[in-house]
Amino acid sequence: MNSGERLNYSWPVQFEALLIGYDLLDYVTGDHPCLSSNNTPTSTLHKSHWVRQDKLILSAILAFTTPTITPFISTAKTSKDAWLKLHTMYASKSRTRALQLKVELTLIKRENKTVQEYLHTVKTLADEIALIDHPISANDLTLYILNGLGPDFREVAAPIRAR
Repeated sequence: MNSGERLNYSWPVQFEALLIGYDLLDYVTGDHPCLSSNNTPTSTLHKSHWVRQDKLILSAILAFTTPTITPFISTAKTSKDAWLKLHTMYASKSRTRALQLKVELTLIKRENKTVQEYLHTVKTLADEIALIDHPISANDLTLYILNGLGPDFREVAAPIRAR
């Protein structure tokens, strides 16, 4: 990945929502496998439909990926294969990214920002963490916020922490 390109960790979630919306998720999860054709017109028709749907999904997956990711999944024969490769690639990266964001959240300080700017920054980080499927509980988020406020808010933060 070149330095100007940012990996969009949320696209698999968005694409998954699209597949659910069109009732196609079973193709990529393997819950709707291709039936073998026993050379009857009905089974041949079903197999033909399955192959057509699967190739359309595979084509969409390839179209949604960046040029740096596409070579890693271009050898997939089915949408399920491509989806598994993507899931494997993104799962480890999203965990790493979630850890990076949580460290940022732990280290963030209000410093010379207004409270509104500080809270907006914290909320942005928390939303990004939630978007990659690692949401932060409300209690933990409150502690992150209180820890970053600094000594100016000591009198307010102490009773909130005690609760």
